[in-house]
Amino acid sequence: MGEARPLTVVYTEPGLRDLDAILTYLGQHSPASAIRVGSRIREMIDELAYFPFQGRSSDVEGVRFVNVRPYPYLVFYEISGETLQVLFIRHGAREDAYDLSELGN
Repeated sequence: MGEARPLTVVYTEPGLRDLDAILTYLGQHSPASAIRVGSRIREMIDELAYFPFQGRSSDVEGVRFVNVRPYPYLVFYEISGETLQVLFIRHGAREDAYDLSELGN
């Protein structure tokens, strides 16, 4: 038996904007926190590439999310063939954290 191949990770524009906004905000207040949180978010996404079904299903069909513990961030993603597409990265305390209406569903 061979090793499992990870899914290819692709970020949507909103996903990249979310990550940039999170890291910019944290970097303004604590550069060390920005590094720690950014590293943990990337680790979680790398882990999802190998174990994409560890996240929970959202209210939108095909969209899953996972909490980036120990931080309060949520990564929303979908799986399509051999690709894991990062849709959004949101702070879980945001009022609209679970609002996926931008997906048009």
